[in-house]
Amino acid sequence: MHSSIKGQLERNKSTYISLVPYKGQSEKRTFSNKTPSTELLAVAPLVAVAPGDFLGLFPGRLRYTDQKPARAIRGPLTDLWLGYSEVMGKLSKIKVAKAGQRTNVCLAWEGVNEVKGDKSFCQYLRVLVIATRHIHPFDQLIRPSPGAGTRRWDQ
Repeated sequence: MHSSIKGQLERNKSTYISLVPYKGQSEKRTFSNKTPSTELLAVAPLVAVAPGDFLGLFPGRLRYTDQKPARAIRGPLTDLWLGYSEVMGKLSKIKVAKAGQRTNVCLAWEGVNEVKGDKSFCQYLRVLVIATRHIHPFDQLIRPSPGAGTRRWDQ
C-alpha cells in the first residue's frame, strides 16, 4: 500500500476500519411480514481520520461490458466496471449516500505499475477508499452513490 499513500505511512488507517454493531432502523425491505432487524453493522474507523487518509482498497471484480452489472461502480474507461456483488469485504459494506446526504469518503481509481523505473504503462487498476473530511471514531463511513461519480485515476 506504499504507493497508494505516496510514502506517508501515517496516513494509512486501513487497519483501523471495522464493522461496528449498533441498534437502529434498517433501510432494508423484507419479503415477509417480519420487521427488519434493529441489530445493524456500520463500517467505521476505530480512530480519528483526517481528509486524505487512506482507508483501504474497495473489493470487487473488474469487468469490461457495455451493460452496467448489478452492484457495480463505473471505471475510468468506457465500459469498465468494478463489480462488488461477488467479492465481499468490509469496505464493500460502506453506506451509500442518499440524494443530498453528506459523504465522508470517496472512491478513487488508481493505475498501478510495479515495474521499477518504468512509468509508461498501467499493469492493473485498483479502487482506493479515501477520507474526504474529518471522521470521528465510530462514525459511519458514507460514500457517494454510483451516479454521483467517482474520482478517476490518481487525481
